Amino acid sequence: LTLNGGLKRTLETNTGILAVRVILPVFDRRQTATTRARGELRAAELERTAIRRRAEAEAAAALRTARSLAAAAAEAAASLVEPAAIARTAVRSAFDLGAADLLRVVDAERAFRDARLLEVDIHIEAVDAAIAARLALGEAPLP
Repeated sequence: LTLNGGLKRTLETNTGILAVRVILPVFDRRQTATTRARGELRAAELERTAIRRRAEAEAAAALRTARSLAAAAAEAAASLVEPAAIARTAVRSAFDLGAADLLRVVDAERAFRDARLLEVDIHIEAVDAAIAARLALGEAPLP
């Protein structure tokens, strides 16, 4: 229901106008609203599917990353620290025998320390990736 009113002046004659408008939906079957609602429903379903697929992909990537870093952490001691420890021991022995100078000992100690720090960093990243993977899979972060 719409109600309009106003004053009108024409040739020095004042008149009042009152209009009442009633819309009767005789031929309107709400096809526009129904079509729009179906479209919005389909868009919401597609968005839900996209979000689900994105979450599944992120969880799979987090799991692959966690497994890769766990394997690297397991091999870090053998591939990084042990060779540095052998080199450090060799340089120390050579220094004790007088065949190496102090600078080589310092370099060997620094290389060993860097290898240990890198091993620790890999372990920390592996734990971080494992926690992220557990969270992405909807599990508790710590077992």
